[in-house]
Amino acid sequence: MRWLGRLFAPHNVDQTLDVLTAAQDVTPPEAQALAMARRQIAECDRKLDPEGQDLREHRTATDLPPVKTESPGHVYP
Repeated sequence: MRWLGRLFAPHNVDQTLDVLTAAQDVTPPEAQALAMARRQIAECDRKLDPEGQDLREHRTATDLPPVKTESPGHVYP
């Protein structure tokens, strides 16, 4: 148990607390997944649009809900 006392000795306490704080997972898993998805989307945008043009119109078209259409003998959702 001496090692524990050394970690919290006055000359080590700041570094020990920094290490303990850095080791904590303070971001919920959902937030981590959302951040990763945003990074991946940004990377795809850069690959699709290397010249920096606006991709909003393309993204908007893909975000629209599907259109229900009917055809003779077929009903599409």
